[in-house]
Amino acid sequence: MNILINTIPLLSPLTGVGQYVFNLVNSLKKINPENEYHYFYGTYISSEIKNEPSKIVNLARRASFKGIIPYWLKYSIRRLNLRFPVSKRGIILYHETNFIPVMHFGVPEISTVHDLTAILYPETHPAERVKFFKKRFDKEIHDFRYIIAVSENTKRDLIELTDYPPERIIVIYEGYHRRFKKYNNDMRIAAYLQGKGLPQKYILFVGTLEPRKNIEFLIRSYSGLEKRLRDEHPLLIAGSKGWYYEAIFRLVDDLNLQSNVHFLGYIPDEELPLLYNGASLFVYPSLYEGFGLPPLEAMACGCPVITSNTSSLPEVVGAGGVMVNPRDESDLRERMEEVLTDEKTRIEMSEYGLQRAKRFSWDKCARETLEVYRRVVE
Repeated sequence: MNILINTIPLLSPLTGVGQYVFNLVNSLKKINPENEYHYFYGTYISSEIKNEPSKIVNLARRASFKGIIPYWLKYSIRRLNLRFPVSKRGIILYHETNFIPVMHFGVPEISTVHDLTAILYPETHPAERVKFFKKRFDKEIHDFRYIIAVSENTKRDLIELTDYPPERIIVIYEGYHRRFKKYNNDMRIAAYLQGKGLPQKYILFVGTLEPRKNIEFLIRSYSGLEKRLRDEHPLLIAGSKGWYYEAIFRLVDDLNLQSNVHFLGYIPDEELPLLYNGASLFVYPSLYEGFGLPPLEAMACGCPVITSNTSSLPEVVGAGGVMVNPRDESDLRERMEEVLTDEKTRIEMSEYGLQRAKRFSWDKCARETLEVYRRVVE
């Protein structure tokens, strides 16, 4: 089979969708080398997996526009230029990895839907993003032969919020990269933290700075801990700035937590396992997740996890972590205090999390995705 996969999410710092795409396409190549996979980068179609657009070989014809040409005409020409390599290479299936197809290629399509937050929590997204999603998703959802949902929760949302046939929604869980594992070399972890100027004990959050991640709630709950615990365990927040992030920084100033709460920015994947391994506790009180990759990565590194009891997070974490109400500050504060002050609890949570994480893998995700491909072409 010749498969075309949307890899546009690889062109920016890898967050949830980008991690999904990167790990899926690499696992597909490993477990199924007899298929040919092609990658769509917006204006490029390549046979190479790249995360730097300047290095991608442009296999699509380019149109030269002179003067003022209407947008609809530019779009039509661009569409024809991209369809040319699709038909020439015998591509028979397009996998849209990020909800809505950027364009159609005249072949059967499937889509991976990660979450429906633009509908369920529109206030946590920019207005133009919500408008775009609502306009395109309802209109084009029935173009897909199958939809891959990354959790049972996402499938339930699709059934409740759309009229797409439930029998054509396939749940396929995500996995975690092999680099996420428990390190027994404490000196390596200590050296990394020292080299980065980070404390040897800390509470960790990893995720994009945006309202849905509930970071303000986390900071307020953290501020309620005893000063001794805050001084012993600073709160490290790792992630890129998303939208509406300014209030997070203001809250830290308002609560006078500048010496206890530290923003690390985007952390490369190569460093994240060390950051997870060094943490005393990982806290992820997101309001809604289609899957929730950071808690899984933390568990795979043996880090105790506290997360929300909402959306897909119970599916992922299960008995491997502690779940709290993401709107009850006292609930989270009490659970953090309990874990931080009880070494036996931390050790038990670490072991439970390691066992739970073994249920998920990218190879399993790729094998099940490949089966969906076969359903379409057969």
